[in-house]
Amino acid sequence: MSQNKDSTNTGSDANKSIEEKLTEAESKINSLAMENEMLKMSIKESEFLHTSVVENSLDGTIIFDLDQEIIYANDEVFNITKYKEEDIIGMTLKDLVFEEHLPNVQSVFDEVLNSLKHDIRFEFDILDKDGFKKNCYSSCSSVDEFQGGKAIICQILDITHIKQAEEQMREINSMLEKKVSERTAQLEEAMNELRVENSVRRRAEAELQLAKEEITNALEQEKELSLLKTSFISMISHEYRTPLTVVLTASYLIEQYYEGTQKDQFNKFLEKIRTSVNSMTQLLEDVLTIGKAESSKNQLQIFKTDIVTFIEDCIDECKVVDKAKHNFNFTHDLTDKIIDTDEKNLRHIMINLLTNAAKYSPDANKVDITLIDEGDEIKLIVKDYGIGIPEAELSNLFSTFHRASNVGAIPGTGLGLAIVKKSVEALKGEIRLKTKVNEGSTFTIILPKSYQITHIDI
Repeated sequence: MSQNKDSTNTGSDANKSIEEKLTEAESKINSLAMENEMLKMSIKESEFLHTSVVENSLDGTIIFDLDQEIIYANDEVFNITKYKEEDIIGMTLKDLVFEEHLPNVQSVFDEVLNSLKHDIRFEFDILDKDGFKKNCYSSCSSVDEFQGGKAIICQILDITHIKQAEEQMREINSMLEKKVSERTAQLEEAMNELRVENSVRRRAEAELQLAKEEITNALEQEKELSLLKTSFISMISHEYRTPLTVVLTASYLIEQYYEGTQKDQFNKFLEKIRTSVNSMTQLLEDVLTIGKAESSKNQLQIFKTDIVTFIEDCIDECKVVDKAKHNFNFTHDLTDKIIDTDEKNLRHIMINLLTNAAKYSPDANKVDITLIDEGDEIKLIVKDYGIGIPEAELSNLFSTFHRASNVGAIPGTGLGLAIVKKSVEALKGEIRLKTKVNEGSTFTIILPKSYQITHIDI
């Protein structure tokens, strides 16, 4: 009875042992399967990482089989060679490498395959799809297992631009060396000439010093002559003015005391005397004005002036002299009529321009005067319809005592426009002229509205 019981327990233990072993085996199988899947995933990740690195490499990667046929190339190779993937796969080393460099590249392949060297770096040229030669720097090695067999990996870098830059640098250096040689020869020649000229220069300096002293003496004499001329002009003006004043005063007294029967004829001659006296007085004033301007003794007196009223007064004065032969048409667009100016110089400008406009327009009956607001400046335009000025004489127009060749018998001294020019310059202005013979002249004066100082010497 006890023997049967023991026998039964022994069989049960055996069955249990087999089940445990089966469970353990299944567990190991599952564990191995999981490890296998993890290894496969790791291999895929590794392959993906390797492919990503190769494909995105800045260097070109080409893999050759033992027959020297291309079995792989990345995108940078396509950029360098301009071949597409379907074109380049299957090409041989001979198809890609420049003919003269092919033996050297094949020799490197042999060394790598025979394990003589594991990583060989060298340069060679390839031909791209368009037939252009590209300079490449390469690193070449072998792998024992790629797509089931041994292969050669070439990493290539396009150094064409670097080679071109090096060639340009060599050319530049050669050119610079040539220039340095030429400049050295020129310098030596110049030094020899300098030695020869040095003694000449010393003599020239002595002569220059002598000439400088002579010029200084001449300038001093010129200054003295200028002062004498100015003094003479002032003295003559003063001496002439006194007797002219006496003559003019006497003519008025004679007119008052005369009671003869030929009063009209008498007055006619008195008027001629007065006209001549006024002309001589004006001439003296003009000469004195020119003298002051040339001697830089004319001083500006800047005051607030109603420019419109001032011009109207000048027009009224000229109308009296003109004896109503011309209509003086004055227009303006000024809202603010007050400017800072020197009235004496402004009067020289206005009286001379208006007088000339009327005097040199004997066959016309009007003179146009226009005043325009130009912001910080005013533009004064005086237009006549007279004889005009010949173009060939415009260069001397503002010279003293110069008169145009077409004035004929019209009286004048040639000082009016010279005074206008100096007065405009004194007021820091600008003068322009547009003229045509027998059609008239248009003088444009541009003057500033204000000054920063109240008194300046010109």
